[in-house]
Amino acid sequence: MKNSNLIIVIESLANEKSIAPETIFKGIEKAMSSVLSRTLPGDVDIRTTIDRKTGEFSSSRIWTIVAEHEFENPDAQLDITDAKNTYDNVNIGDEIEEEVDQDVLGRIAAHQTKQIITRFVREAERAKQAEQYEGIIGEVITGKVKRVTREAIIIELNDGVEGNLSRSNILPREVFRTGDSIKVYLEQINWEMKGQLLEFSRINPKMISEMFKLEVPEISEGLIEIRAIAREAGNRSKIAVKANDTRIDPIGACIGIRGTRVQTVSNEFGGERIDIILWDNDPGHLAINALTPAQVVSVNIDENERTMQVTVTEDTLSQAIGKNGQNVRLASNLIGWKLDVSAPQEAEATHEEKLSIEMAAKLDIDEEIATILIREGFTHINSIAKSSISEISAIDEFDDEIGEAIIERAKEALLTSALEMTDSNHISNLPSMTADLISQLSAIGITYSNEIADMDVEELTKHINISSELAAKLILEARQPWFESNK
Repeated sequence: MKNSNLIIVIESLANEKSIAPETIFKGIEKAMSSVLSRTLPGDVDIRTTIDRKTGEFSSSRIWTIVAEHEFENPDAQLDITDAKNTYDNVNIGDEIEEEVDQDVLGRIAAHQTKQIITRFVREAERAKQAEQYEGIIGEVITGKVKRVTREAIIIELNDGVEGNLSRSNILPREVFRTGDSIKVYLEQINWEMKGQLLEFSRINPKMISEMFKLEVPEISEGLIEIRAIAREAGNRSKIAVKANDTRIDPIGACIGIRGTRVQTVSNEFGGERIDIILWDNDPGHLAINALTPAQVVSVNIDENERTMQVTVTEDTLSQAIGKNGQNVRLASNLIGWKLDVSAPQEAEATHEEKLSIEMAAKLDIDEEIATILIREGFTHINSIAKSSISEISAIDEFDDEIGEAIIERAKEALLTSALEMTDSNHISNLPSMTADLISQLSAIGITYSNEIADMDVEELTKHINISSELAAKLILEARQPWFESNK
């Protein structure tokens, strides 16, 4: 089928839309093959070609030669055995072309060529626009509100490309009207033909980072780095910053003179509060920074569970937690650890609860009984084993029978511990270990050197009555096998 006008149309569209003519040719060939295959019975494979000079169409039905065990589609495949009976010199994977009746092709082309060209050009144009914007995904773009619907805000950019800002991606209480200028964060591209090309957001935490890049030259130049962001959009955010140049104050640079820089970003989001803190590679120090202005007394880290027990002063506890737990929640999200914040009295209660659980397990008694023993000063199994029945039964909730049973179980627990001491990894083998320390550590479930090796000085001194110097010495002795294994 000759169609010389087709060449003129394709060249005109290519120039108008800045699309390569070959791209349009291939798209039309593919679309025509698809249309033709649907007019023929069965699951056929059609290949259409267009002469680049004359515009002449030609289509062929393709048969692929396959092995006997791979023969699945009789409409587009030929069994190798049958193929050899009909054709010479054929092998598996070869293709046999059978020209399609030109009359059939002509009728289809006459009715659908224009529609196919229009559709393909629209797809090619959208694809080109998508490729242009693909390189700026994750950046902030300024556009204008084209229209407002119940589900979304439609944003038009300077080049006429439209994007979708869904209601779920705008800040609480934000209202936009047609013609308003708006800054949005480009989240992704919609490669499908339906809907707007671009997908925007104003609640994405990374939009905070991009806004600071626009306001703080030191960030865009790489002198300051935003290492972490936690955000509750429209309400409060925390960002952790680090200076790559020691001469720069990263927090001061982000705040700006009289707070102008941070205020500009905050105003963009309706007054959203933005806390700027100093990044630290150590999670414990980062937690302290993230909870500022609360005054942190101690931080107990559990690396396996990625949790921290943070103790703050009584008068700053409410600041550390924040309204409805927001401050500690944002701090936790920022560092990626679960934070449990408490005042010193609460922390002590938590420690006693832990002692009760461990003592109950070692003596095989109820936690309630263990709590009573700790309340009365029997914090170590050794002290219970050395007590008399009368001392234990003198406790209001106990009698002689209970006292005798508790002392007996304490002695059994000490015997078990003594047997464990034959293990080379037992804490008794540490040179600086004493019988009293063994008793204290055993009472809280610590019996092996590697458990001490995993601690720091602050953690060990919190568990038992010991000086920082002796704690450091014990930890070093417990870690000695680490150094020997590296020799």
